[in-house]
Amino acid sequence: MPADHDPHAMVEGTVPDRPRTGTTLRVREGTLHAVRRRASDVREDGAGWQRLSLETDDLDMLAEEPRGARAERRRARAGRACATGSCGGCRPC
Repeated sequence: MPADHDPHAMVEGTVPDRPRTGTTLRVREGTLHAVRRRASDVREDGAGWQRLSLETDDLDMLAEEPRGARAERRRARAGRACATGSCGGCRPC
């Protein structure tokens, strides 16, 4: 690799800046842990629901996350620990 190679400068021009968008999701209590970690605010919304406030630059990816959560629940019902290991693999999530 050349001594003057700057990988940051090389990549910077290929990835466009994407504006961040604020959004609110209504989710069941105790679900979507990966999304919850990115939330800036969590508010009770009654009857076992919560509203998560967060900012993202990829709404499409955010929309896909509940699909992954459903797959984790299916694995848990089958008696297998979650694939993400968020529970430490000690129990089904």
